[in-house]
Amino acid sequence: PYFWILWALDMYRPKVYEMSRLNVEYTVLSKRRLLKLVNANYVRGWNDPRMPTISGLRRRGYNKQIINNFCNEVGATRSAKVVQMAKLFHVARLTLADTTRRAMAALEPIKVVITNFDEEAGKVGENGMTFEVQNSPT
Repeated sequence: PYFWILWALDMYRPKVYEMSRLNVEYTVLSKRRLLKLVNANYVRGWNDPRMPTISGLRRRGYNKQIINNFCNEVGATRSAKVVQMAKLFHVARLTLADTTRRAMAALEPIKVVITNFDEEAGKVGENGMTFEVQNSPT
């Protein structure tokens, strides 16, 4: 009826696109149910890191680039769609891979004694101390 009235009055008819909502697997996204959590003081507010809101995701460490890339990768659709939470984690890893430094540490190191280090250190070449390690785990 709305567009018929605009057509009958010869007024501008805007283009309206209907899209489905973004459903994330095992996540409550209903504002009514999230409001119950906030009012019952189960969470500290809408920006609590446990809440599936934009401010909650930002407090959890997701920047705007990660959230935008996630929405772009999921895409807009008219059919009902459920997205796995692993998709968000994957997009976050891909986005942060270029900008974040990675480091490894031994939490419980063990002492190692190399008995023939002097002999092997003198050999440089084919079977000596040179070795290459890939930068990414395989």
